[in-house]
Amino acid sequence: MKNKRKLHKWSKNDYIITFFLSKYNKVGKLTEKEISEVIGTSTESVKKMMSNFRHLMGHPNQLSHIKNLQWEVYEEYNNKPMSEFFGEVRNMSSIIDRERKLMLNERGVKNYRFIGRREKS
Repeated sequence: MKNKRKLHKWSKNDYIITFFLSKYNKVGKLTEKEISEVIGTSTESVKKMMSNFRHLMGHPNQLSHIKNLQWEVYEEYNNKPMSEFFGEVRNMSSIIDRERKLMLNERGVKNYRFIGRREKS
């Protein structure tokens, strides 16, 4: 019996992040591979979803297997200014945490702990 890999169930946030990546070719400093790790799916799956979004944006020779939620995300975010759209994507904590880890790794910090701000007395 073959091992069946459980398919990733795409959330609205997953689609939002992937649409941003499709439209602007980056999410901060994160690559497609790192975005796929954040979302919890394969890089190939992210590329396919990006191709679906590019089809919606009118790019030729793209996939056209559009899900209802993908269409909703496209309709909601397609005309948002980049800064507003990026602000919403950055507010998704998994992206922010991943970027922090990458930044600290680039600086050579291996063991790190995020410490909250102290309240003023």
